[in-house]
Amino acid sequence: MPSSYSVARFFLPKSLKISLLLFSFCFMFCVHNIAIVNRSFVLHSIVASVARYIRIPTSNEIHQNPAFGVVSFDSFNLDYKINNVTCCVVKKPFLVIFVKSQATNFEQRAAIRRSWGDSQTWKIDAAYEFIVMFIVGLAEKTITDVQRKLVHENSKHHDIVQINVVESFYTLTYKLIGQFKWVTKYCTSAKYFMTTDDDVFVHVQNLVTYLVKFEEKNLYLGCVHSGSPPIRNPSSKYYVPYSVYSGLYFPDYCPGAGYVLSLHSLQLLFAQASSLPLLYIDDVYAGLLANIAKIKPTVSLRFYCEFRVPDDPCFLQYFITSHSHSATELLKMSTVVKSTEQGGYLCREKIFFREVLRFPL
Repeated sequence: MPSSYSVARFFLPKSLKISLLLFSFCFMFCVHNIAIVNRSFVLHSIVASVARYIRIPTSNEIHQNPAFGVVSFDSFNLDYKINNVTCCVVKKPFLVIFVKSQATNFEQRAAIRRSWGDSQTWKIDAAYEFIVMFIVGLAEKTITDVQRKLVHENSKHHDIVQINVVESFYTLTYKLIGQFKWVTKYCTSAKYFMTTDDDVFVHVQNLVTYLVKFEEKNLYLGCVHSGSPPIRNPSSKYYVPYSVYSGLYFPDYCPGAGYVLSLHSLQLLFAQASSLPLLYIDDVYAGLLANIAKIKPTVSLRFYCEFRVPDDPCFLQYFITSHSHSATELLKMSTVVKSTEQGGYLCREKIFFREVLRFPL
């Protein structure tokens, strides 16, 4: 009986053999020339992707490590220093959008209120009203006068929720749980919840139109990262040691630049939070909670992950989130989006080739 190599050598077309040989050569050349630190990550990424593809299970466990702020806590005892408990009493929103912001980011919040966060920007039926809330932490003690300004800002707009935790990279997940708790306690009239960042432009009209067609009870919607490996390089701020998480790859998750949960999904995730130590990478943590709750993320290419929407009328009328915008750019985007005309067949074709087939245009 001939070996598998002999069979492959006999049956594979010559062109495919050459392609495989060139791919192997290029792969080994690239890996050899990547810096040692990056080479390790590249190889780890390949292993993680293969492991997920062939369905090797990964871990759902986070192990406590106080040095990294990875601790268990009682989510129900998370306190608010500033709160607005009647927002969903005055309105009965279809959608509540929480924007993660730093206490000092006054300009970003002002720009959102004047751009995509202003209901006058969009033509949305009253039955599908939305509200925008901002969640912040405590400013560092070295930054003076911030709290006074924040209280004044909230007295004017009534849209800030402040958790009683000092702002830092390692407390981002507290903001996530703070959002879950607030919606669970004060806004169960909403059908959907979105979390996003204050440098993201959200096309609320496209989002609402998109959500109206969903009837899924356990919705977890956005751009989806699959088979992402933990970064094991100690010099990275996203470093996750094996002692904290031992899995080859993280469960599928939606990047924190913007994703949507149904109210039921949010409540299920919140229920799991008290039993899973807080991993400081908040979007990965949400993915872990969802995986434990057996909720699979639904991918939508209209969420642009950590990227900006292309500056093209076809994509500007189609997207839901666009990342990395300054306050000035958020205001400009609002004007551009409102002036964008609806396209026809060529737009649909362009979007199909770029977003579905991933061809650059």
